Amino acid sequence: MRQVAYGLALFILTASVAQADDNAVPPATLKLLKTFDSEFVLIEPGQGKFPATFELGSKQGPEHERPAVEISLSKPFAIGKYEVPQNLYEA
Repeated sequence: MRQVAYGLALFILTASVAQADDNAVPPATLKLLKTFDSEFVLIEPGQGKFPATFELGSKQGPEHERPAVEISLSKPFAIGKYEVPQNLYEA
């Protein structure tokens, strides 16, 4: 009985989210988010100038930079070209 209740609750929640009005997002916010989305750069580890493995930190530098650790990236990812401004963060 409990499983049926959980299943029904999940169905109702999913249905209510699916019916959410897309027009609820203000047009200015939507424009800002689309601009933000277009300003990402694809990073592919091991391709071009992006090594798949690199050393982060320093073996001999200041204490807050030690110890040096080896970082390996195996999957591509995207990162923003610029810092995120406050108005975009709040959108």
